Amino acid sequence: MIKMEKRIHRYFIFYAAGFIIFTLGTVAAVIYEIFAGISIPFQIVIGICYVLGLIFFIVGRIYDFFKLNQIMKNQDSSKQYIIDKFDERNVSIRTKAKAKVFNLFAFNVFPVLAILMYFMNTLALFFILNTYMAFIFTYYFYLTKFQKQL
Repeated sequence: MIKMEKRIHRYFIFYAAGFIIFTLGTVAAVIYEIFAGISIPFQIVIGICYVLGLIFFIVGRIYDFFKLNQIMKNQDSSKQYIIDKFDERNVSIRTKAKAKVFNLFAFNVFPVLAILMYFMNTLALFFILNTYMAFIFTYYFYLTKFQKQL
């Protein structure tokens, strides 16, 4: 159980950094879309935020897969990982975190996202990417929170 928690905390930092930077880029793009007369350096900042956010997020995913691959190569740790993963307590924690994220996004985020995408359809892809990152970020946030509680 301890190995799972450490693994989650390490790549959660990359997810959080990627999500925050990408969100800043999306907010900057919305500002740019509203005030079309903003200069070229502001456009460069938007692009840098998008690229850095995606890089951090992808590094978090790669780190996650790399650590899982290392665990599965070792026979003893892979058995312990499988036991921990299918333990009743851990399954209930993951289910509770997924339910919390679904309730948050289904009733609060998606209506706002639909309105934003209607008015700013040039930024629709970035809104979708940002929502995906927010899903992952929020899921791991609640997962670590519930693991600490129980």
